[in-house]
Amino acid sequence: MLKEKKELVSYLKARCGSLVFNQEKLNAIVTEIETENSVPTGIIMDIIAGRTDMEEDNEFLLFLICNKINPNKAKEFFTENEINFYQTQQYETNEFEFPLDIQCLQVASDQWIGVADVDFLIELRKAQLINYNANAQRTMQRVVRGNKEIYKISLNVKALKEIKINLAQGNFIPNTITLNMPEDTDWTYDTKRNVLTINQLSAFDISDGYHRYVAMCQLKEVNPEFNYPIELRIISFPDDKVKQFIYQEDQKTKMRKVDSASMNMSSPANIVLERLNTDTMFDLKGKVLRNGGQINFGYAGNIVDYLFFKGIKTAPMNEIVAIKDQLKNGINAFVETNPEWFDRQFDFKETLILFYGIAQGWSPEIINDKINKIEQLDKRIFTNKAVKKSMINAIEKL
Repeated sequence: MLKEKKELVSYLKARCGSLVFNQEKLNAIVTEIETENSVPTGIIMDIIAGRTDMEEDNEFLLFLICNKINPNKAKEFFTENEINFYQTQQYETNEFEFPLDIQCLQVASDQWIGVADVDFLIELRKAQLINYNANAQRTMQRVVRGNKEIYKISLNVKALKEIKINLAQGNFIPNTITLNMPEDTDWTYDTKRNVLTINQLSAFDISDGYHRYVAMCQLKEVNPEFNYPIELRIISFPDDKVKQFIYQEDQKTKMRKVDSASMNMSSPANIVLERLNTDTMFDLKGKVLRNGGQINFGYAGNIVDYLFFKGIKTAPMNEIVAIKDQLKNGINAFVETNPEWFDRQFDFKETLILFYGIAQGWSPEIINDKINKIEQLDKRIFTNKAVKKSMINAIEKL
């Protein structure tokens, strides 16, 4: 390609947003692509209507759509060789051979749990056996124009990026992807062998784990050797029960953002704090804790991320060690100059002043002076325990 795929996706999303409401033109495009390249109309229709994630769709299909919308624009994204090749290429659907045997344990009469991997999901995907049911999803976005409406997939790009990073680094802890069999699926379960046999299936609906599925597909597209284990839940639920299942999953105990973030042990900020807390030369060794510590791990993690990493997801170890040592030396100097802090607990504002002062190179005396003036701060600015620029500005003015 002449440009990055994400630029093509951005262009197509903008054009398809209006195309989907022009039924005559839409039908003409999908019919032409089916006639010329043997692509089933449903596949192109789903891409244009936003019922799939374009980042997941292959370049061949995206070219066909782009070329029909605007052939001149296609020339900006694709090389001449790619255009010549894609224009005559025929779509091939991998024929999936049934029966499909899945080793799993039966949890209930309509629910099973087993183990699979990315290769298994990709095999299903290539055979068009994974579907996204708009009627039973929590991430569909309803778009209305006049008396027409469509449903588009709404992906959390930030969550998707983080999942991909953890998968690529091998830090992702395998969890469950849920596939639902339509009610008319022909299946049997052998209780002695613990094998679910699917004799015939139109397609699975992916009921939970779509972001993980998309992340895995994208990594597989970049690196064909990529594979990863997953927990696989197979269910055979009607739509109403799928909706209840999704609701139930969503009711899991919520954590505050700072507490949740502190559990991410691939975060550079958290790695800094873990190393700091176990450094034998750190005066407050073992006292940076999520509960009951002199320095709250959740607050400190958010502060370190804001001051030193600006939200980046990875950092070289030498940088992590350097920041850990900077904080260790700064905190040691502060508590040794102000020994009453050996036993006092730092609240959020005090922690922020301490860490910001160390980052700025302030002396222990300046940091202590600003902490002593803490009552002058506007409490409304510090209601949310996540660092903002307005907090830094307020501390600077003390």
